[in-house]
Formats: sequence, C-alpha cells, structure tokens
Amino acid sequence: AAGVVSGGGIFNDTSAILSLVRGEFSGNSAYNGGAVFHRGASMSLDQVVLTDNSATAGGAIYSQAGLLTLSNASVTRNQSTSSGGGIYAEGPMKLSNVTLSSNVGSNGSGLYVRSTTASLFNSTVASNAGGAGVVVYTATLNISSSIIADNFSSDLSSSSSTINADHSLIATATGHPVMDGVNGNIVGQPANLGPLKDYGNGSEGHVLLTGSPAIDTGTNPDGLALDQRGTGYDRVVDGLTDMGALENTYGSTYSTLTVLNTNDAGAGSLRQTIADAVTGDTIIFDAAAFPNASMGTITLSTGELLIDKNLTINGGGKVTIDANGSSRIFNVDDGIASLVNVSLNGLVLSGGAIAADGAAVYNRERLDMSDMKIINNQAAGVVSGGGIFNDTSAIL
Repeated sequence: AAGVVSGGGIFNDTSAILSLVRGEFSGNSAYNGGAVFHRGASMSLDQVVLTDNSATAGGAIYSQAGLLTLSNASVTRNQSTSSGGGIYAEGPMKLSNVTLSSNVGSNGSGLYVRSTTASLFNSTVASNAGGAGVVVYTATLNISSSIIADNFSSDLSSSSSTINADHSLIATATGHPVMDGVNGNIVGQPANLGPLKDYGNGSEGHVLLTGSPAIDTGTNPDGLALDQRGTGYDRVVDGLTDMGALENTYGSTYSTLTVLNTNDAGAGSLRQTIADAVTGDTIIFDAAAFPNASMGTITLSTGELLIDKNLTINGGGKVTIDANGSSRIFNVDDGIASLVNVSLNGLVLSGGAIAADGAAVYNRERLDMSDMKIINNQAAGVVSGGGIFNDTSAIL
C-alpha cells in the first residue's frame, strides 16, 4: 500500500482483537510491518502465507504490543532494511508450525525479538540472509522442537537475554547459550534440510532429508495433530515427532532430469532442462549423447544459462559447455538477496566472454563446485573474474 506508515495489509490497533484463518499476504509494503502491524489486545493468524512483503522493520510482521499467535504459516521472501526480515516482535508472540525462510534483514533476518517474551514451537528458521537468522535482544525466547539452521551469516544470536530451549537443533554453536546434548538439544550439527518448496497444501517449507539428526528427536509441546501443511500431514508419526515445521513424510526423493542432446536450445537440451526443473531437482546427461568431454560439447549460441532455483547439475566429467566467445556461460542468481543452493559437478566450462564480471560463472547464491575445469574464459567488467565472479554475500 503506497504511503502506508505501518501495516501494508493489516493494522490491528489498540484494544482490538483480530482472528484470521486462511489467507495470503504478498507484495505489500510499509515502514513497519510490510504485511501486518499489530498493537491491539490480541491477534491470531492461522494457515496463512506471507511472502514478498517489505518494510524498514518487520518485512512481513511487526508486532508492537498484545499477544500475536502465528500458526501453520509460511513466512518467506520478505525483506526489511533493518531488523526482522520476516518478523519483528516487540510484543509477546507465539509461533507454532511456522517456516521462516529466504527472508532478508540486517538484524534478525528471519526473526527479531526485542524486550518481550516469544515462543518458537515446532518451527523452522532457515536460509535467511543478512544478519543472524534469529536475534534476541533484552528479551526471552522459548524454543521447543524447532530448527534454526542454514542462515547467513549465523543462526541464533542473543544479547542480555534468556534462551530456554529443548529438543531443538541450532546449527551454529556460537552466539547463544544453548548447549549440545542438554534438554534434547542438538547444537553444532547440520540439519540436512531439503530446499524451500511446496511439499503439500500450498504451504512452503523445508523437509528433513535422510540422515537428518532432527528426525524423530523432537517433541510436541502443544499436542498438535497436524504439521504446518495441515490435512493429510500428521504431526506425530509412529509415536515420534520430528523437529521443525514439517514431519518427514515427503522423504528425500526429487526428480532427476536427463539432458538428451548437445543442442543449445529446444527439447532435450540443457537450456530447456534447466527451465523445466523445479527447485531441488538434479540434472544428468545421457551417456550416448555425452560419451566424453570432447564429443559431449554444448555450444551456446543464444546467450547465458540462468539458474534461479535450488538445482544440481552433474556432468560426470563428460560434458563441455562452450560459449564460443559469445556470452557468459552460467548466471547463478534468483533475483533476490536470500540464497538458493546450487551445485555444479563434473563440467568443463570454456569460451565464456562478456564485457562484465564472471565470464564462465557469475554467482550470487550458495554455490558448490567440484571436479570442474574452467578454461579460456574472458571478462572485461569493472571487477572482472574471467572464470568465476563470486558476488557480495554469495557463498562458494
């Protein structure tokens, strides 16, 4: 809403009581609380999606006073220019079955808690960018059966605050008082999360992949029947509960797509296969069409290849991508500040040329590369990087 000072979607004012079930807030903006500003008696939001909202503080939600309860919700891709990329909590707050992911903020990129008491139960805070994923300042945060992991630059930061945690996973071991092995907590271990996507009923989250230490090690403090996704997704499976917002009912299987020919574009090409892939997929190459790196050469003639999603490309050492001096080869960028996970393996990248930075690879995401050959590429940008340019805040 143009010109709105607070609450681009909803402003819940003093003494007011508001309860909302099933809704979506997207593309809203305000100075405080891009989608929601709350200072009323109480506010309850259930089964909601808050995405692509922006504010100076509280990209999606700014709660100033009065209890705010958020349940069965996804808070994704919101942005603040200061604190609380997803949520800014200055009043009491309870989050249950909530995913905060891919939000951006310089201080508490997922959640910022200040001078109040907040609870984070059966929730996941992951892949937020800017400051720590969760920042607690002169406040109390109760964490139960939740995951705080894979945030840039750290996961949990507390100052002059009280953190009460049980049966939760915090991937980074510093910046907070939570100890590994105490009260069922797992600290300093990776969560092994799947990419952010819709795993059912239109609510985005992160599943636990095979081997995750968060599987079957959580608890259910609120006696929830269902996980964040709702109907069809039990919160307790075989008498056990996983940490985080989603139970491990999806598994770790994603689609594997095969490139069938060396064409630059069209059906079966690498370009078309990247376009067809959804977040989390893996791309491989047909053995007959790509017997070795010399015969299996893709010559680009219609421009660079854009990767804007969680994706793995495995060339097996038998694939060459040659831009023939006409363009950059890979542009790894989803267009927003939060980071997606991309893996490039077993490829030869040659002939990239561009009057900008990164002739073979321009990266603005979390990129893993292995068994790669980067040869005969040329960039003429202000900063350059003839082979690879790793942009500010990217991880390579």
